[in-house]
Amino acid sequence: MAKIFYQNELNIKSPRFPHSSNPRRTHKVKIVSPEDEKSNDSPIEKFLRQELPKYHSDSDTVNTYQRAFDMLILQFQACRPILEQIKQEYDTYANELIKTSRDMVANLQPETSADDSYAEVINTMRQSKEHEFAEFKEESERKLDLLTTLRLKHNELVGQITSIKNEYEYIQNELQSKIQQIAEITNHTNQLSMDTMAFKSELVNLQAEFDERKQEESQMLLSIDVLNDKKNQVMKNTEEMKNEIASIALQREKVSEEIRSVRSQFDDVKNLFVEVGLKNQNMDLKLSNQAERIASLEQEIRAKVGDQTTPIDVLLSKYI
Repeated sequence: MAKIFYQNELNIKSPRFPHSSNPRRTHKVKIVSPEDEKSNDSPIEKFLRQELPKYHSDSDTVNTYQRAFDMLILQFQACRPILEQIKQEYDTYANELIKTSRDMVANLQPETSADDSYAEVINTMRQSKEHEFAEFKEESERKLDLLTTLRLKHNELVGQITSIKNEYEYIQNELQSKIQQIAEITNHTNQLSMDTMAFKSELVNLQAEFDERKQEESQMLLSIDVLNDKKNQVMKNTEEMKNEIASIALQREKVSEEIRSVRSQFDDVKNLFVEVGLKNQNMDLKLSNQAERIASLEQEIRAKVGDQTTPIDVLLSKYI
């Protein structure tokens, strides 16, 4: 009788829960009419139909509806703030009703009080488990957020790795281009070295020819010593010849100095080529000018020394 009195006084009724096959759908939720509840029950209705018969105290009944509200909030996350506000108002109203009921039955039988106390203990344990479940859910959501953050970080790192790979390929292409340029410069340097060796060989030949001219000059001087009987007649001419020979020697020294200068300039040009490999055309032009200058000097030497190779009689006949 007491339990029937409690239920009639509290008048606790099951709230109407909306049905939805997808909790994340954005369109309006269909409200199930009382006529369709028996044929198309939602999971929450099934839960209430299964759980309510198990309990007989008001606290257990209210707790069952609170759990149903929690299921509703989990199912409809888009409406979570509104549902939580409704649940809070429902909890407040239910707690007030329970408090009123307890005040009304304070003097009832000890067995009823013991049953309520036992139900309260069970309810407290259930709430503790539900609190643990809520903490577990909160931890799961936190880990999901962390997993989302890690996934975004992974995508960012993949983008950075792709960028690094592209930069590496670009550097490899640049390196191959530089290697090709170095190979071309090396080939050009080798060609220049070969031209330098040929130029040195030409200088050696020029020196040998100059020594030959010097030997001919010595032979001419010996021939002049043999002709001492005509010394008085050709003294003046001989002095002039000696002056010309001295001039030739001076010119030879000048030519040697110019050759050394050309060698020094060539070394400077070679060093300059090592430092600024991109100025090969200017260096080739300078080498060409030096070659023309040497050829001009050679012609000048031949023009001045060539008369020394004529027979001594012909040479002396110019002065007698």
